[in-house]
Amino acid sequence: MKKKFAVVFLFFALVVGGYHIKKVLPLRNATVLSAKSFTVYQSVSTNTKKTSDLIKYEAVEKQTALELLKKTAIIKTKGEAEDAFVISIDDQAAQTENREYWAFYVNGKASKVGAGSYQLTPNDKIEWKIEKY
Repeated sequence: MKKKFAVVFLFFALVVGGYHIKKVLPLRNATVLSAKSFTVYQSVSTNTKKTSDLIKYEAVEKQTALELLKKTAIIKTKGEAEDAFVISIDDQAAQTENREYWAFYVNGKASKVGAGSYQLTPNDKIEWKIEKY
């Protein structure tokens, strides 16, 4: 009787366990696959360093240029999110008394939106430069 009980219990455990694994694994895979990552490039040119090489970074869907900059440099901003205006990158501040600001370029062109609004796309080339107005 104990053998029959053990066999039935083992069979039940395998069936339920196998069903549970089939139900859980696809959910885990779906979660991993939903976070699509891609390559972008970024450079920062300061007053002391006029040219900076583009450095390769991994980004994810819906990540903004500002979020990438926050991950890769020490920055200070005025405002938040879509309204953020970068005033300092790695302790290099744009000097308002000299009419300077941090310009943000995407793929060689001045961005028409702020860095907090621009969502990165694969192979974007993001450049930050101090310029005069």
